[in-house]
Amino acid sequence: MGTAEEWGCRVTDGHELETPELNTPELKIPASHLSQVVGGPERTARESTKERLSIPRRATTPSSVKVAYVMSRFPKITETFVFREILEIRRHGFDVELFPLICLDEVVEQPEVATLRSSVHVSALFSLWMLPAHARRILRSPLRYARALTGALWHHRGTRRAFFGAAATFPKAVYIAEQMERRGITRIHAHFANNPALAASVVSALTGIPFSFTAHGSDIHRDQSGLRSKVAASEFTIMISDYNRRFVAERSGSDLLPKMRVVHCGVDTDVFTPGDRRSTGTLRILCVAALRAVKGHQVLLDACALLRAQGVDFECELVGDGPLRDTLKQSTRALGLEGHVIFSGPKPGPEVLERMRQADVVVLPSILDAQGRREGIPVTLMEAMSCETPVAASRISGIPELVDDGCSGLLFEPGNAADLARVLIQLRDDPELGVQLGRRGREKVLSEFRLEACVAQLADHFRASPSGGRSETGLRSTDRE
Repeated sequence: MGTAEEWGCRVTDGHELETPELNTPELKIPASHLSQVVGGPERTARESTKERLSIPRRATTPSSVKVAYVMSRFPKITETFVFREILEIRRHGFDVELFPLICLDEVVEQPEVATLRSSVHVSALFSLWMLPAHARRILRSPLRYARALTGALWHHRGTRRAFFGAAATFPKAVYIAEQMERRGITRIHAHFANNPALAASVVSALTGIPFSFTAHGSDIHRDQSGLRSKVAASEFTIMISDYNRRFVAERSGSDLLPKMRVVHCGVDTDVFTPGDRRSTGTLRILCVAALRAVKGHQVLLDACALLRAQGVDFECELVGDGPLRDTLKQSTRALGLEGHVIFSGPKPGPEVLERMRQADVVVLPSILDAQGRREGIPVTLMEAMSCETPVAASRISGIPELVDDGCSGLLFEPGNAADLARVLIQLRDDPELGVQLGRRGREKVLSEFRLEACVAQLADHFRASPSGGRSETGLRSTDRE
């Protein structure tokens, strides 16, 4: 495998130290893998993606504006929507560089990764070579350093997970703060409200570079430790749904509402287009989601058992992988569904697209799990709706903002297998309903969840920044939590 230099990343100085808890070696991804381009089915989506990656929008932002994006991991196949946002924000004239907290060693075929690789700053989550950056920062501004450290730990003291996450993130944040200053970064945007937003806030506290972040789903629903302080310190905070905005206001204070702006995630409607769906007489059910409790796969399996008991001819394909794979397979056998349920594992973008185009319904039976995780607004549903494939989803969190029950899709009660089975039988018995739902679903995405329009809103927020450069922001140990 090639080194990070061989595929064009900027590599940090020095060697890396791998610790038992934070084992994050230098990113090594074969250039041959990164150069592969997502095909469409097959040719169409590939060509459309190439066009969007290569044809620049007329820049409306001064080239001096340099944005640092902070995310947990790079590359991560389940967070491709972040990379698509970055590419689109570049088309608005912003110069973007990426600072992931952890670099993964995995094969990724998405073209977005290959296009962004030269802008990624690669380093371990912790390394002894980061210590000089800490020493320089302490000598340069000891009070800022002390306030940033105590603020990060104090505001995340609510749970062990949050506290140790803050302790693990702080060393890297100090290190990338120095990198960002050297690179002339003028603003920071993080994706996810937990450790990435914490890192952004620490950098801001140390350097005065203004920061913002996007909050999605479980990053705010599971644990709100430090959330108030990060929203308060940010220049603005993006919520991907009205539900999330209300959720944070209820738990962290309504005085934060002026800081929170709703900007949806979006999908490329030029890639996710309708296909030639042909009826086979068998109800084709598709679920594309990580095999985790919050996605509710067990509810879908229980609904499939009800369909089987009623003599419905169906096939259910589960695309994705995760910690519940063996448990769900065992449940499939126990329910006698081996001939009906297919575990396909993770699939590259073009294969998922083709499956969406051929499915009779895309199902996402999300639930509130035992740890409090819940969905934001799943991009999978947007993609299916953009393909004019009818969707059936749980009536939970921000999903009703995308799926208008009976208009752009069908909703059922979370955790209710009988209600899901009812919805599936309704679609089986009324094919015309599926056609109408599919058409209106695409209209919904085109009007409210189109990538180009959603990122244009984000770009407007970047441009409207009152600071326009550096400001005294970041976590303070005296902020009320």
